[in-house]
Amino acid sequence: MNNLERLILYYLAGRVFIPAPRYLIYNATWRCDLFCRHCGVWEAKKRGELSPENLEKIINRKFFSKIDTVWLTGGEPTLRPDLNRLARIFRLRLPAMRILGIASNGSATERVISRLEEILSELDPDRHGLFIQLSLDGIGEVEDRIRGKQGVFAGLSQTVKEIDLLKKKYPERKIELGFNCVIQRQNVAQLNEIKEFAVSKGAGLTFNVIEITDQGYNNKQREEELAFHQEEKGEAKRFLRKLISGSEPGFRYHYRSILSVLDGKTRNRRCLSLYSTLVIDSDGSWLPCPLCSEWMRVNFLEMDPGKFWKGKEARALRRKAAQELCPSCMLSCSVGDSLSLREFFSGGF
Repeated sequence: MNNLERLILYYLAGRVFIPAPRYLIYNATWRCDLFCRHCGVWEAKKRGELSPENLEKIINRKFFSKIDTVWLTGGEPTLRPDLNRLARIFRLRLPAMRILGIASNGSATERVISRLEEILSELDPDRHGLFIQLSLDGIGEVEDRIRGKQGVFAGLSQTVKEIDLLKKKYPERKIELGFNCVIQRQNVAQLNEIKEFAVSKGAGLTFNVIEITDQGYNNKQREEELAFHQEEKGEAKRFLRKLISGSEPGFRYHYRSILSVLDGKTRNRRCLSLYSTLVIDSDGSWLPCPLCSEWMRVNFLEMDPGKFWKGKEARALRRKAAQELCPSCMLSCSVGDSLSLREFFSGGF
C-alpha cells in the first residue's frame, strides 16, 4: 500500500467501507517442536491441516486478488513437508503477491534451510521476495530456557549463518531476514543484547509484549508465572522509550502504543488488522486475530470468505474486538497498515 491508501484505510475502513484484505496469513500447522512458556500452542488441542488442494479451493477466488503479502505461520510451519506446494499455489492464485513470509523458531537448521530452498524453487525471482522471520526471545541460555529445550539458541544462530549463505547462493533473489522478540519477565534484562544481536546480523527486529490469554496463545494457565512484576515492567518501559527514537515510523507508533497500555492507558491508534488481514487457520477456518481466535469459527471450505468478510457476523465481531480488545492490545499486527492525517503530512512511511 502507498501512504494515501494507508490514510484512507485509517479513517474509512469499517466506517464507510470494508476493504478487501491485502495480507493473508495461513496458520499452516498447530504442531510445534518447542515448548515455549509464553506460547501454549504446543500443548493446545491440535487442529486438522488443509491439504494443498483444499487450500487452493479456498483462495482461488477474486476476493484474494489484492493480496500482496502472504505469511506462513504456526506452530512451526517447517514441520510441514509440503510448503513448496503451498508456495506454488500462492504463486499461481495470488496475482498481486509480492512477498511470501515464513515465521519460524529457526532451531532445526537443516530442516528450515531445506524448506526455504524448496519454497524459493516455486517463487518467481522477478516478482516475489522471501522474508524469513525468526523468533528471538533471548541470548544463549535464556533463549533455551524460554523455549523449553536445550540447544535452541545454538540452532538459531546456525540457521542465521545458513540464511546468509543462502543469500549468497541466490544473489538474484530478494531474501530478507528479520527477528521477532516477545518481551517477557525472563528476558527484560537482555533486551539490549537481543537488539545488538539482530543489528550484528543486519536484520530487522520487532518487539511485542507478552499477551496472557486463553485464546490463540493458550497461556492463561501460566499467568502467575508470566505476568510482569512492577520492576520488570519498568525495565521494559525504559527500554521501549529508548527504542522509539531510532525506530522507523510504523514501529515508533507501535512502541508508543505499547507504552500507553503499560502505563494503564489505551492504545493510541486504530488497529486495522481485522480489515487488512485475513487469517486462515490450519483447518480452513477463520482465525480473526490472536486475542479472539476462538470467538468465531467459520469454515471457508463451506462458506465463501468474500461474502463472509463483508457480512453481518464479521462486522459484529470487528465491533466487539474494537471495544473489548483493541484498546489494551500490545501486538504489532497492524504495523504499517495505516496513517493518521498528521502522520501522512509528516511524510508517512
